[in-house]
Amino acid sequence: MRARKRNGWCVVYVAGTKRAHRKQSATRKTCRSAARNAGIWHICNATRRGDAPGKTWTINKSGPLMNGKELQALRKMLMLDVSEAASHVGHVSNRTWQYWEAGRSRIPVDVEMEMEVLKQKRAERINHIEASMEGVPFEDWDKALSLKFYQRFEDYQAEHPESTLVDWRIDQAVAAWFFADGVAQLT
Repeated sequence: MRARKRNGWCVVYVAGTKRAHRKQSATRKTCRSAARNAGIWHICNATRRGDAPGKTWTINKSGPLMNGKELQALRKMLMLDVSEAASHVGHVSNRTWQYWEAGRSRIPVDVEMEMEVLKQKRAERINHIEASMEGVPFEDWDKALSLKFYQRFEDYQAEHPESTLVDWRIDQAVAAWFFADGVAQLT
């Protein structure tokens, strides 16, 4: 399935079929709900902040990409609490996020994709740290690797002014992961 938003129109194409949904919409919510009413899972380019206009995603899997337990596991892995995930990732109320995690409501594809992007950011940060330790014997990492663990978002933001609360949580998750494996010291 592909979704594209052009000139205020959200158009959804379902691979292997002639089904399409076309709806003039001003917001991602009306675009998404109109397609859902047509029985089509989709995401249009209006749902992802920072992407260039005309961006197209291909979704090969029909139905939801993740279930509520997977959403909750990712949220906890990223050290986000429900209110942070709801406001900064889903842009919804806490109750809506809890319904998604409990399986009472379907998780929107844009939220699934945003969580996947955050998971990838975490993996990239881990890979970056591991690459910086190349040449250091693994058994000496705990002496050589020191990571900052910021207790408060304000402290993190003072050193990283362009960062968001989600960036702080990802950095905290990475530092905690290395510490838990016994290969880093926290400062």
